[in-house]
Amino acid sequence: MWKQKLRITEQVERGESRPRLTVIGLWLTDAGFPVDALVEVEVVEPGRLMVTRLDEEGVEVDGLSPLVWIPAEQLGAIEESVRRSSESSEPAELAEEAEAAHA
Repeated sequence: MWKQKLRITEQVERGESRPRLTVIGLWLTDAGFPVDALVEVEVVEPGRLMVTRLDEEGVEVDGLSPLVWIPAEQLGAIEESVRRSSESSEPAELAEEAEAAHA
């Protein structure tokens, strides 16, 4: 996974100031965004953008994994639930293996 820290700059058009984000670098090709690729920029939530490569018809490129957004406040509870379920299932699996070994 690549991360780049970029700065929002100012662009003045017809006397009006507008925010501007310029993304440039060879790392874009490595990340699956070659020159002339069509992309979609989506505001996922305030302060978060998602850039997705599209094919020439404007459809997401096949093979991209779907993203699941989980609010941070829910993530801890989910992780705890997964940890508890894995801890409770381990003894049962060990018991079944022991029974199979003695059979």
